[in-house]
Amino acid sequence: MFLQDIGRSFGRPPAGLTRDAKDALLRHSWPGNVRELRNALERAAILAEGGLITAQHFSLHADEPVSSPAATTELAVVERDTIARVMQETGGNKSRAADRLGLTRTQLYVRLRKYQLLQPSR
Repeated sequence: MFLQDIGRSFGRPPAGLTRDAKDALLRHSWPGNVRELRNALERAAILAEGGLITAQHFSLHADEPVSSPAATTELAVVERDTIARVMQETGGNKSRAADRLGLTRTQLYVRLRKYQLLQPSR
């Protein structure tokens, strides 16, 4: 989703990720901050100049531990898991979660619906 948004903002098709770029993203420890992930992808897309994003386009520390033992290659899964974890850590407080994730409340609600993380009303 981030790559589509970034591509649209630059008037380009969404950038793709090489396997080494995905591996670099997965090796990086994302401290619960979706904004950091988006910024890294945006910077890499700029540096890739419309081509495939490689690990060299990221300025990540590859030696940091993976935040989850069950690593995945799907960025959507990483985003979903991060949002779910932050929602749990904030006790379901959407304002605090949105702030920690670097999102507006509206953006958070869109992602909560997308990933089916909204709790039913009581």
